[in-house]
Amino acid sequence: MIHSREYRRPEDHIGKKIVVVGAGNSGADIVRHLSSLNLGHYTHKGEKIDDQADRPFTTVYQSVTGASRAGYNSGTEPWAPYIRTVATIDHFEGPTEERPKGSIHLKDDSRTVLEDIDLIIFATGYNNSVPFAKATDRPWKSANVLDEVIREDEREGGDKWEVGGVKGLHMVGLDELLLFLKADRSIAFPGLRTSFPILVTKLTNEHTKSSHSHSPKFKVVSKHSTGQVSYLPSRPLRNSPITLQSPA
Repeated sequence: MIHSREYRRPEDHIGKKIVVVGAGNSGADIVRHLSSLNLGHYTHKGEKIDDQADRPFTTVYQSVTGASRAGYNSGTEPWAPYIRTVATIDHFEGPTEERPKGSIHLKDDSRTVLEDIDLIIFATGYNNSVPFAKATDRPWKSANVLDEVIREDEREGGDKWEVGGVKGLHMVGLDELLLFLKADRSIAFPGLRTSFPILVTKLTNEHTKSSHSHSPKFKVVSKHSTGQVSYLPSRPLRNSPITLQSPA
């Protein structure tokens, strides 16, 4: 079992029987990737199209609530017939002599059981935490980008300054806040949650040493231990933990 954040490439899973749990953006992307491995090689029933196919058939189940598909996997795309939509999971049973890989029992009227599954990918969302965006400050106070607030001592090893930042499962309306001020071309992306000041410094040094006039050159004007990043091509945005700015 893995979470979707650990998924990297569809080629890592050629020939496997896979269950993807979830039908949001991550789930829709992953089932498209995996089912597309069969295009041009097999029919959706697993029959060979190309006798010279050098890869085994990849079986893709998508466990969702209800019968509808999410996003662009509507059923009309080339890869859609290769996605087998199934009900949500009721429970698992461990390995036995008859089922050495265990089994997955679904919540449907037929009491469907999936066997010989090689991998389960939970595409069940991400907990977004943006501690530098305080729920009492503008524009976060009125924008409701995330619907929860970071409490004191809720994260082991967390810093006190994080308290009051916004958090939540679904981030909405962020695109409306990317341009913060009139006539200000700066764009900020709250993103990476891992601290990497050394990486930024190294990249900065390499670029500033470049002799090519067209090469992008940036310098770190401020940084914070959170690793949250604001990338600014023109001038730094106030109150950002890390900003990159074109040198004068």
